[in-house]
Amino acid sequence: MLEISPGPTARIRPSIRRALLSAALIGGLSCFEAPPPESQGTAGRPPSSPAPPPFSEFLATPGLPVEITIAEDDWRAMRVRRNLAQFREQQREFTIRLGPTRVLPASYRVRGATSLKRAFQIGQSYRLNFTVDLHQRLPFRPDLALRRFYLQNMIFDRDYYEMRFSYLLLAELGLFPAHNQLVALRINEQPLGLYLLIERPKDAILRTQTGVSSVYRRSYTEAGRRGDHRVIYQQSPEAGRARLERLLGVVAQAKGDDLVEALESLMNLDLYLRWLSFNSLVRNGDSYDEVYFYLVRSQEFPEGRFELMAWDYDDIMRPRPAHPRLALEDPLLFACEARLDRRIQLEPLLYQRFRRTLRDLLTNRLTPQRLRMALRETRAEVEDLDTGQPAADQQAMKTRRREAMRQFEKSLLARRRELLDLLAQPTPD
Repeated sequence: MLEISPGPTARIRPSIRRALLSAALIGGLSCFEAPPPESQGTAGRPPSSPAPPPFSEFLATPGLPVEITIAEDDWRAMRVRRNLAQFREQQREFTIRLGPTRVLPASYRVRGATSLKRAFQIGQSYRLNFTVDLHQRLPFRPDLALRRFYLQNMIFDRDYYEMRFSYLLLAELGLFPAHNQLVALRINEQPLGLYLLIERPKDAILRTQTGVSSVYRRSYTEAGRRGDHRVIYQQSPEAGRARLERLLGVVAQAKGDDLVEALESLMNLDLYLRWLSFNSLVRNGDSYDEVYFYLVRSQEFPEGRFELMAWDYDDIMRPRPAHPRLALEDPLLFACEARLDRRIQLEPLLYQRFRRTLRDLLTNRLTPQRLRMALRETRAEVEDLDTGQPAADQQAMKTRRREAMRQFEKSLLARRRELLDLLAQPTPD
């Protein structure tokens, strides 16, 4: 169990620290610690409009120390479960410092559902999730500046590698555009361990895609009734909803070639099949409501076609789906729960196409070599991060993580082999 203990903040390597100071000297950003005014070198720029720094890789550093200060009364109150609703609904002010930046004003809300419930269940009510809204954009990479992001407690990813591993591969598969990185979080000088700083899905989609008119998140309803998609963003509500209703209607009623043709015109079917294939490989136990659909208008699809973004991979390599009452038994699909998933499973043309997608993914993209390399990259990233906790606790976590990742690799490669063996079997008539 993670215990709150006093300890040092996460450390940054000396070479990176020198780069940070150089960036602050050259860029003169008001949000960074800077030398006295006479040596700032602002070249006549007014203080109210600082120029961006020449490079900004520093905020994307793994293990970036993030220090938050919250009013003590609020900090005590939000750790009482019955008070959570008010901290979800009302935006409040706090201050935050990210690595080399000075202390900055910002706003926050508590967010999350299942992960918050779990934190309270295991006696870690201090490990809350936050939506952070800065008052200015901060540069994380030369091509990326963020103002809003989530801080996720990773309560189900107890060794801090499953989500980073999954997002690394999903990004390569065109399914995850959001920036994400591990950070060492402290609140009111108390170290909380590693969190995941992650770009909001809507922001990532709008940043990386053109022609987006609507964004929806599929919502979990046991009845699976039509229209169960939560609006995240929309330019023209009527047009977006009409296109979504058209897709849901096709899924419910069309058959055979008509179904395949209609789905092709309404959504990126190949990308959805790739998402299902990845979920099957990693045995993603919670996928029904962990996907975003966004409508993209283009010259080829003037009315719009749905693309998708995966989300929340903290429930992988599970023995069974999170919602077993919704799932249909299938040796190749895992957590087959939504109506669209069921149509893919039961419609022969779609199921054969899924099988081809799965085979291609396993043989050409997610090979044993690539899976091992991704695990090594993830392990190297997290291995030596200083979480600010006592050294003995960190060493115990490191030892546990190494063994957990060895078992994870073994299970993952076995699952891949199992799927390929199943694909080699003749399909039933």
